Amino acid sequence: MHLPRNVYYKKGDFGSKEIMPDAGIEKASVVMVLAEKLLGYSGDSVDARTALAGVQAREINGNAFNILELLLRENAKLLRSRNKLHIRSWE
Repeated sequence: MHLPRNVYYKKGDFGSKEIMPDAGIEKASVVMVLAEKLLGYSGDSVDARTALAGVQAREINGNAFNILELLLRENAKLLRSRNKLHIRSWE
């Protein structure tokens, strides 16, 4: 995969203590968390994991603009209302 010089891609289990710091989040201006569609996981479970990764990224770098890919529109609405997040849906 070819990415621009200032774009970093890190794949891994965000629950692992090494993954988040290794991704360089503390220096990022934008953090994008993509939904990991795992076999046997419901859309709600995938969205919960994505939201948790977003929370962890915010704890590491509260100044970064976070973009989360959520599978279910209702979960985006819930996060928006509870966390005062700006969430845009492209559905």
